[in-house]
Amino acid sequence: AQQQSVTASIFNPTTGSGFSLTRLPMGTNDFAFLPDYTLDDVAAGSTDFSLSSFSLARDQQRLIPFVKAAQAAGGQFRTFASPWTAPPWMKTNHDYFNGGCVIPPTAALTDPTNCNGSTASDSRYYTAYAAYFSRYVSEMAAQGIPIDWVVPQNEPGYPAKFGSTTWNSAQMASFIKDYLGPRLAADGVGAKI
Repeated sequence: AQQQSVTASIFNPTTGSGFSLTRLPMGTNDFAFLPDYTLDDVAAGSTDFSLSSFSLARDQQRLIPFVKAAQAAGGQFRTFASPWTAPPWMKTNHDYFNGGCVIPPTAALTDPTNCNGSTASDSRYYTAYAAYFSRYVSEMAAQGIPIDWVVPQNEPGYPAKFGSTTWNSAQMASFIKDYLGPRLAADGVGAKI
C-alpha cells in the first residue's frame, strides 16, 4: 500500500506530480542491486554475437514491476533507456567497470588512450551492440513498456568505477550512423536515438 501511494504521488497526473519522462537503465547502473549485470552476460572469455544469452530476467525482478506499478498509478510518461556499460565480452577491458570501449569496427576508430591500451578492431562488436539495443526495445515493448528513445551511453567520457563504457566522439558517431540507426530502422522498433 505504501509503495502504491508513493508511486501515485510521483506519476499520477491528477493526484501526484505527474512525472512524464522517465529513464530506464539497460542493465546495471550506479544504483543497481548487486551483483552487476548486463542483458547479455556470458562466461569470461566467451562471446555471444548472436545474443543467445540475452535476457530481461534481472529486470523482471524489480525494474519491470516498478514501471508497471507506475503505469498502473496513472502514469502517462515517455521513456528513454540508456546503458551504463556494454556487456563485458564486447569491451576492450572485458569488465563492467572502469570504462573500456566497445571494440570498434576499424583500426581507424581504435583509441588506445580511451580504450585501456587496446588496438583491437572487429565490426561484429558494433553490429551485436546495435542488435542488443533493438532487442531491448522489442522485448520491453512485449512487456507492455514502450521505449521512446535510446541513448547510446550514460556518461560516455567517464571511465567510472561503477558500470561504464567510454566512447570518443568518432566512435559514437560511427556507432549511431553506421550501426544503431540502421538497425533500429531495419527492425522497425520505433525508438529514436
